[in-house]
Amino acid sequence: MDKKLRLKTVGLLLLTILAICVLLPTFVGDSLPSGFTNVFSKKISKGIDIDGGSYLVYDINLDKAVDDKAIEIKRDLKYRMEKSAKDPKNVGVVTAPSNPLGAVVATVTDASTLSGLKAGFMDDYGDQVTTYSCPSTVDASKSLCVKVSSDYAQDIRVKAIKQAVITVGDRINKGGIGGATVVEKGDQIIVELPGADEELTNRTKKQIEQTAKLEFKLVDQPLAGQPQNTMGRLVGLVALAKQMNDGTTPADDTKVKASVRDFVRDYELTSVTTQRPHQKTGKVFQENYITARTRTEAIKKEDVSKWNCDGLTLAQERKLKLEGGDCKIIGRDIIERFLGLVATEHGIKIDDDHQMAYGTWDEDEAQGDKLWRTWYLFREAAVDGAQLIDASQGFDQDNSAVVNITMNRVASEAWADITTKQTGARFAIMFNGKVNSAPHINEPIRGGSSQISMGAAGQKGVDEAKAMETSLKSGSLPAPLQLQSESLRGPSLGNDAVDKAKVSFLIGSLLVLLIMMYYYRNSGAISLLSLSLNILLMLAVLVQFEAALTLPGIAALVLTVGMAVDANIIVYERIREELRLGKSVRGSVDAGFKHGFSAILDGQLTTAVAAWVLLQYTSEDAIRGFAIMLLIGIACTLFSSYWCTKLFFEHYVGRKKDIVIGI
Repeated sequence: MDKKLRLKTVGLLLLTILAICVLLPTFVGDSLPSGFTNVFSKKISKGIDIDGGSYLVYDINLDKAVDDKAIEIKRDLKYRMEKSAKDPKNVGVVTAPSNPLGAVVATVTDASTLSGLKAGFMDDYGDQVTTYSCPSTVDASKSLCVKVSSDYAQDIRVKAIKQAVITVGDRINKGGIGGATVVEKGDQIIVELPGADEELTNRTKKQIEQTAKLEFKLVDQPLAGQPQNTMGRLVGLVALAKQMNDGTTPADDTKVKASVRDFVRDYELTSVTTQRPHQKTGKVFQENYITARTRTEAIKKEDVSKWNCDGLTLAQERKLKLEGGDCKIIGRDIIERFLGLVATEHGIKIDDDHQMAYGTWDEDEAQGDKLWRTWYLFREAAVDGAQLIDASQGFDQDNSAVVNITMNRVASEAWADITTKQTGARFAIMFNGKVNSAPHINEPIRGGSSQISMGAAGQKGVDEAKAMETSLKSGSLPAPLQLQSESLRGPSLGNDAVDKAKVSFLIGSLLVLLIMMYYYRNSGAISLLSLSLNILLMLAVLVQFEAALTLPGIAALVLTVGMAVDANIIVYERIREELRLGKSVRGSVDAGFKHGFSAILDGQLTTAVAAWVLLQYTSEDAIRGFAIMLLIGIACTLFSSYWCTKLFFEHYVGRKKDIVIGI
């Protein structure tokens, strides 16, 4: 055996051993040594049509995408008014009312400047906005009242849901689930996750639901001695309700309704008021908030829909809906229910310029129940994730996990200006709709660089920081998602259809091999060897790509078997022709492979072009799965049916000079 042939043989043996190692976890299971599974742990995953899986329905809040556009318009109008104002201290007011959706109201102090502001604004925004009748709360002669036009709002919704489908698909792929399907249906997104691995499914659900939207928002904190804002009134109401419940103050329905008192008592709401002076400015900022601890309590089956019970498996959720039982109620949900009750009973509501946000405060080590608290924020974000140019996980001076972010120039300048004016107050760092942290502004923040501290310590904090970094870099969802329903589904084709598909693949492959063995004799055995290697390599590539094996994929696998055998037949018939012309066995084999390659390559490339077209211009997941498997098969066929078969023949005819081959 010459050196070149020896190297080829060793290389093929190593590749075969590698492919077998890749496939062993799939066929052997958990009996492999831990050292082996640390390197080779991936398995062939089955598509939802073969193995069933989770069926998730998400509602997407498309109105939030329109509202974000209104906030953007509000910011631009405010900038225009500040730029054209003669007196910087007397600019006017710009608000974004929650009703109608996408509305912005700009009120100037000098009516003579309104026409110029309106002309320039409408020229720039064109058909994106339309005017509407100003609300009675403003002076119409000094106000520009616009809202996002219905056509443009619909365009925002369409783009938002399409972007959401793409983003969710990317996150599922990064979560390690192959073969998932993500489609839009009206204002909903349907996600099908193959397999019944509940831990993997729950982790992927968490990744899907992250909006990955980072926002810096100022906390509305009145100075000591100033009139209380809405948060102050809510805190005062809770404090008074507790006093009445304790008996230290006589119960009075004119001050606190009985239903509110009962809610505060039953769900153990507390109110906190603190003051913090800033050493440099001398300002004393007041902070008010309400807290509620996550709790577990027994609820009736008819009340299950009223609460979002946390941490339930699908089986537990179904049982709870049928029989009732213990429900873990999140502290945030308790406070939200309380705010709705107070709005009804006392008319205290959050105005259009503010929002109520929430964050966890601490965690009870014995019970593991988190304490949630409120943050009363200005609705408009000072800086958002779209203005970031970099995010990276790191550590602070105490070796705690952080995410380092860098803002662009515009955001950096705006943030420096805001922190200069609001020195001493708090600002909330919101991620995925939750307050991640709310540090005090001790001094102006310049340079555009900031750190986001993780709430958790140790490895958990590092994992959270890495997840935040990944989400920020992969892009945010255009609007929040809410899981509307979840169910487990069996194979869409039924077990009988799946079994028949497997049997058809085995029977088809066996018939092809028997025909090859009968017609080409010893050379047919070489075809059997190269075809087995072809299937082995295809499955190994499937595992490495973390793609799922679906029924269309099995169809592509069967088609590849036929194409691989066809390539062998082209070569074998060419060898026969050369033998009839009187050439030697070695010469005939060399000529057969040399002259047959062009026909094999043409056929494979033609099929590859068809598969590529299917892949590029088809959104149907089943067809795309067929195309991907076919492309993998074509690459493996060219390698095994030509290069490997030729190598086997070199060994076969190289044993003796006067060998007679069976072909």
